[in-house]
Amino acid sequence: MAEFQPAKSVLFVCTFNSIRSPMAEAILRDMSARKGLGLQVCSAGVQAKLTDGYAIASMREIGLDMSKHEGQTLDEVDLDQVDLIISLSDPARMFLMHFAAGRDVALEHWATQEPQLGDEASREEQRAHLNRVRDGLVLKIKERFVVGAAA
Repeated sequence: MAEFQPAKSVLFVCTFNSIRSPMAEAILRDMSARKGLGLQVCSAGVQAKLTDGYAIASMREIGLDMSKHEGQTLDEVDLDQVDLIISLSDPARMFLMHFAAGRDVALEHWATQEPQLGDEASREEQRAHLNRVRDGLVLKIKERFVVGAAA
């Protein structure tokens, strides 16, 4: 059994780099700075869209500013500088199986909820849902990077 090797650089990937992956990037970057983990963290999408306003508001509630985040695609990331890629959506997972093939990079997939409820959801329902997505990412990131680093 291979010994667990902690990552030094992490890339979060979702479908549009507008909600889940930038949230995860901001959360891990903050935890890394506060806990002295020394991680390089970035995010990308299979495609890129503008950062979601509800996601920005959700992150602001926990003291993190995502307002300057600009979506980028995987083509804009130097994968040779990344140790670990974590996909947060099924489209990203499927794309990465081909995009990262043959590269010396570890891949993980974290099944996460779809971040948008749909047009019929009220603003309050959408914000509450995004807060649940955010809180789920906080827990997964703590478990993977903070608890694992303490062991």
